[in-house]
Formats: sequence, structure tokens, C-alpha cells
Amino acid sequence: MTPEQYTKEFGQNPVAFAEKYQGRFINIRGEVTGHGYTQFGKGYLQLGKEPWQFACQEQRPAAKAMPGQTVSLRAKPEPLEMTWQIIKVTGNGPPELTAEQLRKDLDSDRAGTNAKYAGKLVVLSGRVVYVGVAGDIALEAPKQAINCYFHGGSAAENERNSSFKKGQKVRVFGKFEVGDQSLSNCELVDVMP
Repeated sequence: MTPEQYTKEFGQNPVAFAEKYQGRFINIRGEVTGHGYTQFGKGYLQLGKEPWQFACQEQRPAAKAMPGQTVSLRAKPEPLEMTWQIIKVTGNGPPELTAEQLRKDLDSDRAGTNAKYAGKLVVLSGRVVYVGVAGDIALEAPKQAINCYFHGGSAAENERNSSFKKGQKVRVFGKFEVGDQSLSNCELVDVMP
């Protein structure tokens, strides 16, 4: 089932949808177009042209299935809200580079680097050199660290934000902001050894 088919059928009558598919798994496959957290702290992925939210069992689903990748989800129907499990992820996610390389690229060709990444998602890896109180970190880079700003508010986001420690090596993804050469709307992908 595509995200659009699910959106249409479930959206028309969630109770009828749950009855129709009772006892069976629903499988959805689509491109990840966004991510976030519900007001209750449940991580979700947005799929398809209409960014329908698919609340997932995984605490940080966007760390497993990043925007630009194709994901297969599975859930049993519930009339009010379904919780999806990530089954398979394929395709390439956002471009990946180190904080050090991004800073070198900015120092050698700021205009070209800004044009290449402006408003786009990137995966950035590096060592944490600063941890802010509002869910922001800075990754080590020559001359000037690269700031990464995370959302907060839900229990899951606050837990993630409070887990950052100076000296950790991390991989995060977020949207590249030209003005201050930082990443916004970040998500932790993993902590590296």
C-alpha cells in the first residue's frame, strides 16, 4: 500500500479501515520526506507527497530511515492510531561529511559550499566540543565549530538532548543553514566509538 492509498482509506473512516484489515498486517512503502515527534514524544516519519505522519515503535525512527530513503513500514490496524515498525530501509540518505570537511569547504569556497548545501539535509559527523542547555551542540572543526540545533519539548527529545557529552563522536543529520553555517532540525543518527 502506498502512503497516499493509506491516507485516503484510513482518513475516510478509521473504524471501517480497522475492521476491514482486522488481524492482518498493513505494509506501507514510501520515501521519507520528513520526521518529528508527537506532543506525547512518539517519533514519526513523514512519507509521500502529502506528508502523512507514521508514528513508529522505534524511539528515534529518523535515525534509521532518513529523508530521501525509501522505507517499508508494518502495523496492525487500530481505529485511532497505528504504531508502525520499520521493516526495511533502502536508498541513499542525505550526503555525508565530517564537520572538519564542511568547515574546510566553507573556508575555501563559501559561496560554492552554501549553494551546494543551502536548505538541504546533510549528515555530519564529528566530536562534540560544546553542549548547550537548549538541545544544541557544536562539532569540532578548524577555526570555528559547526553548530547543530535540536528540537526539544517531548520526553524523547529531552532525553536525547541531555545525553550529549563533550568528547563524544556523533553522527547527526539536519538542514544546512547558510546564514550561520549550522544545521537545524537535527536528529542524532548514532554515537560512534
